[in-house]
Amino acid sequence: NIDSQHRVDFDSPKDFFGVENVVFKANDPDNNLVQSNGVRVEVRSIDDVPTTSIIPDIRFDEDTRLDDAFDLDDYFTDPNNDVLTYTVTGNNLISVNIDSQNRIDFDSPDNFFGEESIVFTAFDSDGNNVSSNSVRSLVVSVDDPLTLRNNLPNVNIDEEETKVVFDLDDYFID
Repeated sequence: NIDSQHRVDFDSPKDFFGVENVVFKANDPDNNLVQSNGVRVEVRSIDDVPTTSIIPDIRFDEDTRLDDAFDLDDYFTDPNNDVLTYTVTGNNLISVNIDSQNRIDFDSPDNFFGEESIVFTAFDSDGNNVSSNSVRSLVVSVDDPLTLRNNLPNVNIDEEETKVVFDLDDYFID
């Protein structure tokens, strides 16, 4: 653009980089035309920050795993096509594994149920990064089957005697 003060502003389309040669032409009121030399204008590439889209919430039952829940590469991209590396935060009891293909596995301790808010962060080769939305990670309570922990002992008591011999909670687990 050339403004009324004859100043030149250069601009380029979004994500364009490269070299252009620009020639300026000027004429006076008598239509005398003068042409400039070619001006080399270089638009240098900058490293763009990775981008992210919404990662859906996840849920799985207690005492199970959720393998291959999703692929982080489906939710993060880098405009410069840099390879991205990932970290995870917010998980205390729910374990999160990011495999070599950036697929996610979830696990939790036995008999744990509850929820945590987990955030994934992508880094490009220049250290630029972007964090995901907070992913609600719910481990659903499942009623465990009643089991016998120990065999009940035989008991001998005298006739007309009443006493507590053992506590059933020591023998059955739910």
